[in-house]
Amino acid sequence: MYKMKTKVLIITGDGVNCEQETSRAFKLAGADTEILHINQLVDRPKLLEGYQILALPGGFSFGDELGSGKIFSLKLKEYIGSQIQEFIKRGNPIIGICNGFQVLTKLGIFGDFGLAQNESGKFIDKWVHLKVEAGPCIWLKGITSMKLPIRHGEGRFIVNKNNSSDLEKLKSHKRVVLRYQKNPNGSVDDIAGVCDESGLVFGLMPHPEAAVKELLYPGGVIEGSVGLSIFKNAVNYCQKREV
Repeated sequence: MYKMKTKVLIITGDGVNCEQETSRAFKLAGADTEILHINQLVDRPKLLEGYQILALPGGFSFGDELGSGKIFSLKLKEYIGSQIQEFIKRGNPIIGICNGFQVLTKLGIFGDFGLAQNESGKFIDKWVHLKVEAGPCIWLKGITSMKLPIRHGEGRFIVNKNNSSDLEKLKSHKRVVLRYQKNPNGSVDDIAGVCDESGLVFGLMPHPEAAVKELLYPGGVIEGSVGLSIFKNAVNYCQKREV
């Protein structure tokens, strides 16, 4: 029996600049992809119902005015917030990479957390070693370590001072799923990525879409799992659901 390919929606918009790389990663993982401008979803929010995976790629949406991802997240919340919640309830995976992680965080999907300016006050562009923690995240299944690039000015994971207990809750529920081996930006508890309680919604600062092949790695040497593994996990998850 012919199995339909998983359909991935990648949202782009003013300042988002990693949509093509993200699309390529999902295609290499065996999915069909479509890139839509956020305004197309604002006009037709029910379009989201036709996809099995949603991706918010990296970049500098709306020039990071008022803070990274803030305007983009406000626009999503105002016009398609309920559709995104229904998308999650139906058991569909979502990934937010770098600016996309900032957007998901400002939507409050992960709790009362934020992504602030790097401790150094400088933009960081480098490859980092990452440790994958055991947890419910379907995107990281079978992965224990990775080396991926980061490129951000506001990637420091922080906790609201009035809700410090939220971090312990995040850790006790095994939702801290990705940590820096050598913290580059001052993130609390070395956090590089987290997931929601379902394990379906995953946000991370590193860029796996920029590390899908051996040739993209420094010196052509892969350390740990290749970035493509993250995308394959989500596509495989959706394919098994269709069986």
